[in-house]
Amino acid sequence: MKTKHSLIFTIAAAGICAVLRIMQYCFIIDQNGYFRPESTAHTMLIYILYAVMALAAVTALIIMFVGSRERVGAEVFKNNSSGFLMLGAAVLMTVDFGICAGKMFQTSVPDIAALFELLTAIYFAVLGYKILSGSRIGGAAVIGLFAPIFVIVFAVTEFFGSFEKVHVSETKFNMLAICAMALFVVTVTLLFAGNAVSKKRLTAVCMLYTVIASPAAVAGLAALIAGKITAESPVRFTVKALTEIVFMVLAITAMARTDRCIISTDKEETQNEAESNSETAGENLTDIISDITNDNNKGEDCNG
Repeated sequence: MKTKHSLIFTIAAAGICAVLRIMQYCFIIDQNGYFRPESTAHTMLIYILYAVMALAAVTALIIMFVGSRERVGAEVFKNNSSGFLMLGAAVLMTVDFGICAGKMFQTSVPDIAALFELLTAIYFAVLGYKILSGSRIGGAAVIGLFAPIFVIVFAVTEFFGSFEKVHVSETKFNMLAICAMALFVVTVTLLFAGNAVSKKRLTAVCMLYTVIASPAAVAGLAALIAGKITAESPVRFTVKALTEIVFMVLAITAMARTDRCIISTDKEETQNEAESNSETAGENLTDIISDITNDNNKGEDCNG
């Protein structure tokens, strides 16, 4: 199965989820973020969105089981589009750190997640620069460890900070998006650390993140701009949504390039090695026969 088929499904599902979520903001969700269905159509609108997201999750799971085991390297992200996207993500995360830093100075309470976010911003900035300049990635892998740590710490922080709004649909979608982003960021850091990732894993992770993040990021940002929801910090909400959207575009870009960036599988490498050994053995056997023939010819000449 070509990745382009998964890509088409991913874009379609993400678009449908975003539209359905915007419709929920328009007709069902109140200013506090709670569902207020008033008819059967409203209830169906709630569960249709869940059904599309569940379908995407099941599809990603099927790809993980039956997808191609071919391997993909960091080359899937080594293009100008990915380079600019990574620089954009770095800028947005730096802005978010600045907002958190201002809050830390006011409250004198350290924000561990914000500190790791700054280190992650540096990581993506280095990756973006090296990709655009064509430099060797090398040393960037050292600070890549901070990216997964940041996402995990951020997810834990958001989880414990959401108890008061645990029943708000926006909180649930944000937590799902953060968890999916953690899978995507871990995959990216693995690739740039020099590890090959199976084609099926990269496709499944990119699909899952793009579809799950679309209601939280795209629809959430549209609802904030339209005044359908309020945020404690509208600027930070916007920055977070834009960061998730940048990662969504990065995931789609990776899926579009996956089929062109396949590296040798373990089976192919073994087969190639066996063929190489066979050719070498054949050449050695030919040399031995040639030497024996030459010796016999020499002996015949001497006897004559």
